Amino acid sequence: MTVESDIHAALMTAAETALSSYTVLWSRKGGDMPEGEFAAVSHLPNDNERVALRGRFGLRRQGFLQINLVMPLGGYEIVAKEKAGLIIEDFPLDTRLTVNTTVVTIYSHSLPQGLEVEGRWQQPILIEYKANA
Repeated sequence: MTVESDIHAALMTAAETALSSYTVLWSRKGGDMPEGEFAAVSHLPNDNERVALRGRFGLRRQGFLQINLVMPLGGYEIVAKEKAGLIIEDFPLDTRLTVNTTVVTIYSHSLPQGLEVEGRWQQPILIEYKANA
């Protein structure tokens, strides 16, 4: 496996564990949007950076695991934020996820403003990661 596929596997495994009580729509797998509450998961890698000037120490790979918590309209926004906060608790800062020899570190997370999309409320959850390889 490549470093990129190891990173993806580590993030998806962590997301699967954190979202075990939700129906999940995985990116690039298709399917109909479920009725009611569900989570949509995407891996958003950013540009890689050299760790040292000559690149002797490999690349710093970084990006985001984005989880959109999707709920029907009609509830309070704070309820969506509280549920999203419970999901974030499964991704403590500085957590190290390891697949093969690749170590992915949870660097930060945030709850941006939610929004209405196609008659449903979406609360985004952004989990930033970094990996040196």
